Amino acid sequence: MLERLASLSVRRRWTVVGAWIAALVMSAVFAASFGGDHRMDYRTPGSDAAASLDVLRERLPQLAGDQASLVVHAAAGVDDPAVVATVEALVAKIDAVDHVSSVTRTAVSGDGRTSVASIQFDTTAEKVPPADLEKVLHLAAEARSDD
Repeated sequence: MLERLASLSVRRRWTVVGAWIAALVMSAVFAASFGGDHRMDYRTPGSDAAASLDVLRERLPQLAGDQASLVVHAAAGVDDPAVVATVEALVAKIDAVDHVSSVTRTAVSGDGRTSVASIQFDTTAEKVPPADLEKVLHLAAEARSDD
């Protein structure tokens, strides 16, 4: 039986290739028409992620959202008074953006020229309005300088 199928496939190779292409196109059309929307959901009942989120929301609600990192690099060092003033102004602006819970400095490099701050959101990233995320990115871009 497989020998006959192979023989038929060789004799009618262009028909077989066309059939495979048609099947591929049809599956793409069906996936686009009837497939669901992709979404990230950490709330699947019974999952470890859902249990962790429940504990965070109950005991540490300020940490229940997603985080982003703000990296500051300054040739003069991140403790230089001019850099500190610029970063404090930036942190205050970012902290005032909707859905931002806090901005906390978390680490400084050994040479003192790079630091990382954690931007804590009050919800998961997919629930933060894109305008708020863009505002944070815009504020960070505005703070950039050659120094």
